[in-house]
Amino acid sequence: MFLLKKSTFQDATPSQLPYTFQRIFFALCLVLGPLLISILLALPALSLGLIGVGTLTFFLLIFGFLGMTQLSMPRSPWLATIGGFLSLVGFVGYALIVMWQIELSYHSNLLGGGKLLTTLYDQINTDPVQIVLLLAFIVGHLFGPLLLGIALVRTKLVPTWVMWALIIRILLQAIGFKLNIGLTMEIYTYALLCLANIPVALAVLKSRNTSEA
Repeated sequence: MFLLKKSTFQDATPSQLPYTFQRIFFALCLVLGPLLISILLALPALSLGLIGVGTLTFFLLIFGFLGMTQLSMPRSPWLATIGGFLSLVGFVGYALIVMWQIELSYHSNLLGGGKLLTTLYDQINTDPVQIVLLLAFIVGHLFGPLLLGIALVRTKLVPTWVMWALIIRILLQAIGFKLNIGLTMEIYTYALLCLANIPVALAVLKSRNTSEA
């Protein structure tokens, strides 16, 4: 995914190696998380067959934006704090919603479906807890990354187009919700998030922890 110079490890002292691995891990999470989500949304049959991969993607998203928050914190602490919190709440909410629906669909197929399972599915989707999770997801997963992107653009760590890509992502998702194709639109919004995260991942790789100075 990334072309890393051999000196990344060769020049690192033993005390720097944990930070080097941390940066590589966060960078990979930033790109692989939204990329895998986009692929699984585009291929729903694949997501049902690979529930473990679907679960992994949410951990990648959360760790990726943890790295993005860490990168922007020293230069723009308030935007980083708010953006990081919204991202965490949004992606955790999304994980709970999607994984529950995947499990329900999986067991529904095993049991042959039926009116009772359809009724249960409808009741879950209208449950107040499910609605709160949905609202947390909508606000968090759209505006959290945007605030973090703005923080990084302001400090010139990433190009300006990253911020505009994240703004366009919000507009596309709003159009998707309006036209009742929100889930389909997420294929493209997560692909756009993956694209915007590439410069962020490169910035994470180039960053240095204060303990390494």
